[in-house]
Amino acid sequence: MEKKESITYGYARVSTKKQSLKMQFEELKKFGCDQVVQEKVSALAERPLFENLLDSLKQGDTLAVWKLDRLGRSMLDLIKIIADLDAKGVKFVSLTENIDTSTSTGRMLLMLFSMMAEYELSIKKERQEATKEIARQSGRLGGRPKGLSREAKKTAQVLKGMYQEQEQAAYKYSISEITAALKISKGTMYKYLACMNVPKRGSFLYPDKK
Repeated sequence: MEKKESITYGYARVSTKKQSLKMQFEELKKFGCDQVVQEKVSALAERPLFENLLDSLKQGDTLAVWKLDRLGRSMLDLIKIIADLDAKGVKFVSLTENIDTSTSTGRMLLMLFSMMAEYELSIKKERQEATKEIARQSGRLGGRPKGLSREAKKTAQVLKGMYQEQEQAAYKYSISEITAALKISKGTMYKYLACMNVPKRGSFLYPDKK
């Protein structure tokens, strides 16, 4: 069986359908990409075309992007993706930053980015801990919410009536009907009920309306 030749893939992405992929596509073709996968989706959303491309890459292939931020959601995500590519024997190239992981300079830049990613993670954890500590000291962390705003209290009173109202040995309004009518989430509903010390419905006594 004849060995399949390596392929240079390009990945181009924009965040909205109104944005154009033309410039990225042209730059990637100029670089020498055999195929260019184009996707119009935010980096924070699911990227099915990108995931399929990663699965199809094999040893000896090359993945090129116009710019690093086209690839990862964050520095940590970027480093993970490039590390996975390296483990598969796939070369990575970023045109704007002039990064090529097959060269010593590219590998050195990758190590630098990895250090930056670890630093970013460390700072993020430190900020989270500091925020938690401030919350603990001010009494905002843990336990039941201290109270409801004036508007929330009005909503809570209406909620209480609808939640407890019964008709023919059953609750008159279902949970979905209540949340839809008051335009609140199920979690908010139970938060309001807890603040008013309203017990949850007992299905053995009054079955909930579906």
